[in-house]
Amino acid sequence: MDEDQIQFGILQRHYGAYAWNGSGPVPKAYKNLRSVSMLWQNVEHFVVTRKVTKTGTIGDMINLYGENFSIGARNSGTEGSGRLILGKVGIDLEMVNLAYQGYGPSADALAPWADTGRRSRVDNFRRCSGMEQSLWKTSGWRPCR
Repeated sequence: MDEDQIQFGILQRHYGAYAWNGSGPVPKAYKNLRSVSMLWQNVEHFVVTRKVTKTGTIGDMINLYGENFSIGARNSGTEGSGRLILGKVGIDLEMVNLAYQGYGPSADALAPWADTGRRSRVDNFRRCSGMEQSLWKTSGWRPCR
């Protein structure tokens, strides 16, 4: 943007807010930004085991302390929004054993038959919408309906 090489982009709302305010990972404010449209409704999911789930609320995420948790691929929007959401509800991610994996590898690592020699074994993970197909194909997992 500083070099006028981009005039249009797609980004998550909170990254637009960071750029507008000059906060978070964007230290300089860009007041010439404009929103054109919402492309899709982004649904946030945290896939956790029964061990973590006590009340069925976001407050259960504190039970991730000391657990393995895939927050998403490193430097991805999934990681960024997961850090934002969990930080806003008071979850200290320094107390969680974070893994940085995409949707498919996270689903594979969650499965009880995960090959721990090739990828990180996780007990819980974070995702945005659109991952169910990946889970079905890679691990045989089916959503509860």
